[in-house]
Amino acid sequence: MNNLNFRFRKAIDDMVFVNHYLATELCKLGYPVVCQDIPTAGVGWDPEKKKIIFFFNPTFAKKLNDEEFCFVVAHECIHLLNSHVFLLYNETQKMKKLQKSQSQIENYKKRMNIAMDCVVNDSLINLYDLPKLLTEEEEISGKCKIWYGKETIGVHCHDMTAQDVYNLLPDELLKTVENHDNWNSFYNPDGSINRDFVDTFKNFIEKNIQNSALSDDEADKIDEMKKNMQQCNDVYAAKAGKDITGTKRPIDGISRETLNWNKILYKFVDKKRGNDDWTKTNRKLTHVYPDVILPVYKYVDREKIFCAIDASPSISPQALKLFVSVLKNTPKHFEIDAISFATQCFSYNVRGNESPQGGQGTNFGIIEEYIQNNFKVYPKVVFVLTDGEGSIVNPQYPDRWGWLLYGSCATNYCKDMKHYNISDLLEKNAKI
Repeated sequence: MNNLNFRFRKAIDDMVFVNHYLATELCKLGYPVVCQDIPTAGVGWDPEKKKIIFFFNPTFAKKLNDEEFCFVVAHECIHLLNSHVFLLYNETQKMKKLQKSQSQIENYKKRMNIAMDCVVNDSLINLYDLPKLLTEEEEISGKCKIWYGKETIGVHCHDMTAQDVYNLLPDELLKTVENHDNWNSFYNPDGSINRDFVDTFKNFIEKNIQNSALSDDEADKIDEMKKNMQQCNDVYAAKAGKDITGTKRPIDGISRETLNWNKILYKFVDKKRGNDDWTKTNRKLTHVYPDVILPVYKYVDREKIFCAIDASPSISPQALKLFVSVLKNTPKHFEIDAISFATQCFSYNVRGNESPQGGQGTNFGIIEEYIQNNFKVYPKVVFVLTDGEGSIVNPQYPDRWGWLLYGSCATNYCKDMKHYNISDLLEKNAKI
């Protein structure tokens, strides 16, 4: 067992070097277990420890070198990353509603297991560059049949869905495959998906949904996992998926850098800086004038502006802190209505202590959509605090939009709208 633990930890380390981040993260949520009841390896759920279990037949594990062992661990992880647990649940539930027989359901599960294995194994080779695990004919895997798309249906399957592969499988293959019975541990006795597993899966997605270190493919995989949870027929899993909307972007205090953007504000609202007025001299005080002059404040309407804070993963914590600081230190003559956004918009109280909410990706178009849906009158001023990386937006009033750019300061989406580099506006003598 100690040797199995060591090899499992080494497999996690090895996956880091082959750009296999998400599978590595999933490995950290579970632990290896010796199991004589399965011929090769598998994955399941420990309801007591509330962790993912990686099952290994000890005889099978001994036959694998380190690269092959890593392949097997990654294989089980990709099943989870591809939400195959949810897929199998959804399809079997549909068959039950159609009053399919138990033998038909079992045959479906066997056929789908082959399809899922083809997708997983081809993904490991073609997307993650893992060395190909030898097949049964090459006498490395004992009873294990390693399914690859080319050998099974004549084409590589890494860019196909399991359902696509399922439809192309010849019927005679069912005689040579066993079911993934250990997957039953992901389900409750009543057939629903285990809530603890759903919560763990949800937390995994939330943890990674804003991770700027993810590649585009990995970020897409996170989005796909979230979508699969939302579409799951299991009520609890679907609810958990819908709850994964915006994730708080915690910020450590307020930036000490100050922004000199008063002139920009006044340019946009066509409003002059307020001047102090002074009281007229009281005749009774003429003997002390001009030693005493009393100021008087005349009430001036506060100008309303609308601001959108980019809280997507490309915005660093330092930049996000600066964005919040800019709004909190806006001159008193202006009243701010603000949101934070990524691919959704979330209301944000500038005067409160809450953290901005964000998510994966950046969609500038949803800012205009939010304005159209939530304002009876279009705001006089719209400021977007961002790095400029996002998507195309076509505002109804582009002349009212101003972009405060920081970081990469991309301008291709600003088009002809006014935009400013925040770094140029930072006061030179600010204390950091």
